[in-house]
Amino acid sequence: MKTLTALKAKAEQARGSHAYRAEGASIRFTEDHVAFMKTSGLTRTALAEKIGSSPAYITKILRGITMGQNHNGTENLWKLILVK
Repeated sequence: MKTLTALKAKAEQARGSHAYRAEGASIRFTEDHVAFMKTSGLTRTALAEKIGSSPAYITKILRGITMGQNHNGTENLWKLILVK
């Protein structure tokens, strides 16, 4: 019981951290864009063409490997947001 209480406290502490909130935003962003792509019939290749990037880069973004870690990444992230 003591371990469960400690675990719950650690989880609650983590939920308040910037990293936890950032990861949640990243997951929501990815889920929203995958859903948008499915409903609109947009492929990764077509999306990459729309933002002037490569399908591999779109795959990285959707896997959460890169989310705008440099100027070009930030610019492409905003382009993805504006595609909708």
